[in-house]
Amino acid sequence: MSVNVTTVVVGDMEENCHIVRNGADEALVIDPGAEAEKIVEAIEATAATPLAILLTHAHFDHIGAVEPLKSRYRLPLYLHKKEEKLLKSANLYTHLFGKGGKVAIPKVDYYVDRLENPFSIGMFAVRTIETPGHTKGGVTFAIGDAAFTGDTLLKGATGSLKFPGANKELLIESLKTLATLPPETRVYAGHGEPTTISEELETNERFQKALSKGVEE
Repeated sequence: MSVNVTTVVVGDMEENCHIVRNGADEALVIDPGAEAEKIVEAIEATAATPLAILLTHAHFDHIGAVEPLKSRYRLPLYLHKKEEKLLKSANLYTHLFGKGGKVAIPKVDYYVDRLENPFSIGMFAVRTIETPGHTKGGVTFAIGDAAFTGDTLLKGATGSLKFPGANKELLIESLKTLATLPPETRVYAGHGEPTTISEELETNERFQKALSKGVEE
């Protein structure tokens, strides 16, 4: 199944919020990091009905618009249970990184690691691929022919290990898992341009290094 993806770049860290649409005019919102009104405009432009918010992980630059969107559309929030502590610490991170304003901490409605896999939202079938390393409970969402990798695999890069809680060995295993996806899988990351698994296997030196002998700090 093919899905349509609209990407909205938001916030000081140029984070990607992805609006994923299916043929039934339903939408999922993945990683709404900031600038809620900008995301609302993009949702409205699709004319699709938003059904839920999914978070690949809970770093502050991925969650800043969650609460406004939850309230506006009455959307449930999906997150891995191991990310809950990080979610609740979001304002500590905004302070540490000098990003100013407070983030409203949203309530998690569903923990993806406690659901059937894949799980259904409307006509969407969502497969959770556990990809920790950048964070303890980071996940990739495989929806149709697309994979939403958060900050685990990016175009020309792999997840940073500089944040508290990052784990090099787990990141390597997660990248090896992503390398087994079909080569034509479209990759939509938390930052940067879209790509494919095959393109990253051919051109991403950090990805290649992780698959052979590990990643650099």
